Amino acid sequence: MKPDPLKAISVPQEPVSAVRDALCSFSGVCGIYPHRDGTVPGWENLGEETITWYARFWGGVVCAARWPRDRLGYFEVAPELKPTVLVPTSQVRLDPHFISCVIELKGGAHRVYVNADGLSKDSFLKVEVLDERFKPVPGYSGSDSVPVTQSGLRQPVSWTGGEVIENLDHLIRVKVSWEGTRPEDLHLYAVYVSEEDWAGKDRP
Repeated sequence: MKPDPLKAISVPQEPVSAVRDALCSFSGVCGIYPHRDGTVPGWENLGEETITWYARFWGGVVCAARWPRDRLGYFEVAPELKPTVLVPTSQVRLDPHFISCVIELKGGAHRVYVNADGLSKDSFLKVEVLDERFKPVPGYSGSDSVPVTQSGLRQPVSWTGGEVIENLDHLIRVKVSWEGTRPEDLHLYAVYVSEEDWAGKDRP
């Protein structure tokens, strides 16, 4: 992440949504001022990028730092541990995965997307739906999960029954597992659960 001083945004006389009211006074007193609706500005997802604004001490402009959308940090597989007195052999090889907090599906159909890179036939993700008590949901777990093998900012997740989660009237969790012969190649930046179909859209 690097600042882009050549594309600094000049401070307007009137606040506009493009800079989300992130202002720096010409007197040199820098700060980020609340939006009219009371929200705190500072960052925005625009198209394929996440952008944050900040002011320089001498004032006059608001600079932007940018990176690929939602890719400021990521999950990855830790290097394989070696057996020690504190880490016995039985605990060296673990199945890398994470499980989300509970998610409430407020009716309708939902889809799951992943923001990841390094995916291939040798390094892929398996996405499953669990209930609140961590039990696999039939049709959305186990052998019904279709491997995600393509990298992208919002790759759709699918199961043998399709890409849509529906007819679930209880809280769920999302479990994501690293699979394949080279899971260490994979970086997972974000997982999204949405009522919208993002396919073909410029951005979510």
